[in-house]
Amino acid sequence: MQFGHELEFYGASLKEMSIKYHIPYINRKEQCNYENFTLKDEVAITDNQCGGELISPIYKDKEICLKELKEKLIMLKENNAYLKKDAENTGFHIHLDKRIFKDDEYRKQMFLKFFVAFQSDIYEKAKGEFKRIRKIWGGGLCRSLKKDNNRPYAKK
Repeated sequence: MQFGHELEFYGASLKEMSIKYHIPYINRKEQCNYENFTLKDEVAITDNQCGGELISPIYKDKEICLKELKEKLIMLKENNAYLKKDAENTGFHIHLDKRIFKDDEYRKQMFLKFFVAFQSDIYEKAKGEFKRIRKIWGGGLCRSLKKDNNRPYAKK
């Protein structure tokens, strides 16, 4: 299985970290290659080249990922990166390779059933220390996959 992550933060200088740690720095319109770590502008965060997003390469090995994640968190801390107290624009995302389902409808359905069954717990844990669900693009909040009658939404 392949996976990767993104860390969004305020404060640290993207340009300075790019030079100091030899990490490519791209603007928000450029596409990341996912072969190496990349620093990127984030429209809701970056101000005068400070704050943004640190995007990981694509991983296949969990141990290497965790080792490098720890190194990058230390790097960000040493460069004064931070999350704001009302951090709706910063966070940590994990991306999973869609091929995990191997074009298997049963696996897709089981994943969705699992998510729907535990989404309340997932959202509760995702609120973090601020106990708030993060806003998504367009200003809306993450919505439940369940209808009032407790059945998953269906395609229209």
